[in-house]
Amino acid sequence: MAHALYILGFLALSAGALRILEREDVFPKACRLSAGGGLTARLLDRARTCAEGMDIHGAVEQFGDEIDDFLIPLTQWRVTYTSKERVVLRPVSPGLVPVFEDINRVQFATKGDTCDGLVTASGQWIGASTQGDLKHAFWDWYQGKKNKPFVPIWMDTGRPANESNLYLEPFCNVTSSPTGRQDCFFLPMSNCMMGAQQWERMRNQLDGVGRLHDVTVTRREKRTESRAPLLSSDMTVLWNMLFFRQNAKTRSEVSRREIAWRAENPSWPLSYSEQTDASVTCAALHIRRGDKLTPYWMKTHHTMTQGYNRTLDEFLDEALDLLQKKTGVNVGAEARIMVMTDDADIIEASMKTKRATTFHVNQDIQSVSEVLKTTGEFTTYNTAGSDDILQWLLTIRLMSACDVFVGNLGSGFTRFVYHNMCEQRQGNCPQAVTLGCGSDSSKEFNVSVSQPSVVQPAECAE
Repeated sequence: MAHALYILGFLALSAGALRILEREDVFPKACRLSAGGGLTARLLDRARTCAEGMDIHGAVEQFGDEIDDFLIPLTQWRVTYTSKERVVLRPVSPGLVPVFEDINRVQFATKGDTCDGLVTASGQWIGASTQGDLKHAFWDWYQGKKNKPFVPIWMDTGRPANESNLYLEPFCNVTSSPTGRQDCFFLPMSNCMMGAQQWERMRNQLDGVGRLHDVTVTRREKRTESRAPLLSSDMTVLWNMLFFRQNAKTRSEVSRREIAWRAENPSWPLSYSEQTDASVTCAALHIRRGDKLTPYWMKTHHTMTQGYNRTLDEFLDEALDLLQKKTGVNVGAEARIMVMTDDADIIEASMKTKRATTFHVNQDIQSVSEVLKTTGEFTTYNTAGSDDILQWLLTIRLMSACDVFVGNLGSGFTRFVYHNMCEQRQGNCPQAVTLGCGSDSSKEFNVSVSQPSVVQPAECAE
């Protein structure tokens, strides 16, 4: 019986999605393509006239690499929907296109050409590396302090590339390429590449935190381009939109997981690019606790005063308050709340609450209360593999349906989640409340982050 209901739920979901996504008026006939040989060339040809997007039908998984070949040098194009039979491509909003085209010209040499690149490496955890080391080097390049194309290397600098498989196994193959970790999940941010031998020569030259800001990858005439000045919040969103476009293999795997999850949770709204009405009553929470509440981090980063010791109810207070402000009604228990966390205690609390309808994606996470009773050491991150990162990407994909986000943006991983929601929403960031420090706003990517309005703010340095 349960299996039959699962199938019926899946069919109902698929039918509903198709009714929205496969209307004849979504794309002109000329912008609907069949998957097949020579797809890259056809996409390049139609991209000039299909400013609203392109719709590819057929055996798209067989031609995922050809779709990637189109996407790699055209960073303004995004995949907004994918399944085994269909891929939808859309460009960023017209106002953002010049910024992306400017980056395209600098970051991607023409086919067969070579490039002289700016390389930065980081072996830190995903939040610290992507929202710290690598992003800051990107700022240096974008703001004109460096003229070379930017090549991020997300790799443990203490060992050869083929011995560093964090996040890779079993989804990705171990490789001697230092760009293998990022290219395993995401499209290249540049076609400047570094070989294994060159990685071995350079990694011992890195400074204490794994940064190397000027390395010749190959030889190419420098190009300098004028770039529009952007605020720091804009730069962060831009960085994520460049670095975290999923490649064909990742898109397929996340799509497979999304279909299975939605079959069990059919009431969750469609993703941002698919829903016809963006004002859905849902909110996304990222509740970063985990190691932040262990003795070492409490002492080193003063996490108790930085807003990490929050309860689920305090997050719900902010989410429901913001939803009421946006919709004009008290949605209460009808609100749909996606809970993402590294503390199993929070998931347990979310499954018991009557204040809202909560959802989560299953992950192997620890309980802070149990950790503090025993070793006091949080080891989840030390064992993270490719399944973990795929579940994170799935959760972010589901979260992107919501116009409201609540988290502690003092955490690099929370910023990774929030800014990847922006990426999934083509740069249209959800309104956010941070239970940590700071606030932010900008018009380019619709960034609006505020301090808490219900609970007391964290103790922030002036």
